[in-house]
Amino acid sequence: MVHKKDKKDKTTQNGAVKEALKFIKDSLNDPKPSSKRSIARDFGIPESTLRHAILNSGPLNCPEPNKVLTDHEEEQLVGYCLNMQRIGFGLSKSGVNFCVLKIICKNGHPHSFNESGPDQS
Repeated sequence: MVHKKDKKDKTTQNGAVKEALKFIKDSLNDPKPSSKRSIARDFGIPESTLRHAILNSGPLNCPEPNKVLTDHEEEQLVGYCLNMQRIGFGLSKSGVNFCVLKIICKNGHPHSFNESGPDQS
């Protein structure tokens, strides 16, 4: 049986990185400082993440992309997809994209999609 490692969410990992960086800063004057590997292990973060944070003066802060649909619209889309699956119609990616475009147009949101739908050229 293969076990997947449980990945921490970004906020938890960023908090651990900040704590590790604070620990490193506080222990700069120690006669025998801890290795980066042992600090990363103690704080439960990948060593590469800690090294990146040290080089860049802090944890990686990547903003999330803007949402195309509101939560209510996402629920509408999920309901539609589940209903189509229940009655035996599979949906292709282009079918879902077309449905997204129809939801956006129906609700009057501005969009930058062409008439082929989102993610289409």
